[in-house]
Amino acid sequence: LKEYTKAAIRTQPPDLLAWSASYFGALNTGDTLPVKHRIELPNVVKDALTEPKLAALHRQLGQNAVVTAEIIRERWFSVGASLAILDSTLLTGGWADDINWLEFLVLCCGCITSDLQQAMLMFCRIYSDDDAGGAARIPIAVFTTAYSWLAAQD
Repeated sequence: LKEYTKAAIRTQPPDLLAWSASYFGALNTGDTLPVKHRIELPNVVKDALTEPKLAALHRQLGQNAVVTAEIIRERWFSVGASLAILDSTLLTGGWADDINWLEFLVLCCGCITSDLQQAMLMFCRIYSDDDAGGAARIPIAVFTTAYSWLAAQD
């Protein structure tokens, strides 16, 4: 319960009951837990998509090349982001059901930031296995694929 309490404080879900169900469900099945590594600053809009929320989604779903919209919707809700933002992102990407995770992730980064450079920096920070504040290194093939796809969307 101590770890659950810490995770709840860090994540600050808008619906604690639904988040708790996701948390204990993931704990039971051995999936990645829907938690943020750090608490967010209080000036962030409660249901906005943020880098920590997106990073939590990536930790849960990033091991899959393709993810269904239904699974993304479930996990999206568990991190406390607005479903309207998800629907807009899915519409922008032109996805219906099977979604390329890499493309989805980089598009979400583009929706959060103001330009392509900032989007790619955020993408690298989220995708990288390096410690926070480190170099945020990712394979060049992944970077090139993500950059080319996002640049084609603008």
